[in-house]
Amino acid sequence: MTFVGLLEADLQGALEYKAGGIGPFFQEARAEEPLELTEFLSRVMQGLRKAGVRSAVALFIDDAEAYSDPEAGETDNLDAVLAAADEAGQGASFYLTLVHQDDALSHVITVEGAVDHPADEAAFTVLDLARFFDEAEEDADEDDDGEEEEDGALEEAGDVEDDGLPDITFDERDGEALVEAFLQKLLGELHKQLALDEPELETWTDWEGEYDPDLRYSSALPGGT
Repeated sequence: MTFVGLLEADLQGALEYKAGGIGPFFQEARAEEPLELTEFLSRVMQGLRKAGVRSAVALFIDDAEAYSDPEAGETDNLDAVLAAADEAGQGASFYLTLVHQDDALSHVITVEGAVDHPADEAAFTVLDLARFFDEAEEDADEDDDGEEEEDGALEEAGDVEDDGLPDITFDERDGEALVEAFLQKLLGELHKQLALDEPELETWTDWEGEYDPDLRYSSALPGGT
């Protein structure tokens, strides 16, 4: 089961303009943000770090890969990511993938930003795909052994003690609430760095597997395959 959180926002001070086409009916309304891309990314990373998110898997500037670390996990590599972004030079957009683990959840986080974009699209988005860390470890063990059982019906009532949480089953934990609390904390730090304009946040549970982190990002998730 995957819990999904989505944060979208613009930056304060963006300027709208018309581009392309002949005449008003064929022009596109676009927005230009008040930051250059490298500064935008630097401020994003400051907010991520203050919120405890420090391990990046990959960075793309426009469509070109600028940084990759498939073994990312506990290490703080954001300085290396920013150095790679500086070396890549200016662009119009970035796409940053990170991993994070807290007491209950394993997160795969995608952060996208653009300094020039269609006016009806957000300048900044954060997509958080999270699973209970115990489930991520279970999936990895089952893949290694090939014959793991359903954890003994979650140990007769799903008691789990190795993560320091109370003895409750996975279903009893409110995953969406945990994701929302995590994104609210992240939003607070990002707002300090970026002066976000009318941010919107929503969460939901992915029952169909559409947002399965392992399918989307392969080994990006700690404990994944």
